[in-house]
Amino acid sequence: MADLCETSLTATAIRYAELSSDAVAVIVSMGKVIDYCIMSDAMKSLPQLTWLRKGSPVPGHTETGRLNANPHSVLEGEHASAEIDVMDWLGGTRSAIVTEDVVGLGRYGKTLTVLSSVAIGQEDDEETEEDTFDRWEPPRFRR
Repeated sequence: MADLCETSLTATAIRYAELSSDAVAVIVSMGKVIDYCIMSDAMKSLPQLTWLRKGSPVPGHTETGRLNANPHSVLEGEHASAEIDVMDWLGGTRSAIVTEDVVGLGRYGKTLTVLSSVAIGQEDDEETEEDTFDRWEPPRFRR
């Protein structure tokens, strides 16, 4: 998408998170520290999540933590992907599997991480709709 739109990979990921109905978190980090995080509304719907702020630590046991530990990997633009529990990154009280995609951003010395899931936030909407239909009663008119 970044090539098609002639934008940077980071800008494209951020725009994707802003517009997507899927659960998406875009995290830019350097070494052991997070620079910033942008989350889609669906990702923000997770109960009691930890908001990743500038200076927050990168979880060491994630693909991002492993890639960031080797500056040469970041410089070379290496990438990695894994399925992890969203709680590893965002804490909270709801466990869910997300895909963690991370890529080194070359000479910037930073990495771009995208956490994504089509399941988070979606099943909540379906349950709400079912609950609404279960509670619905036909209107009654007064005479």
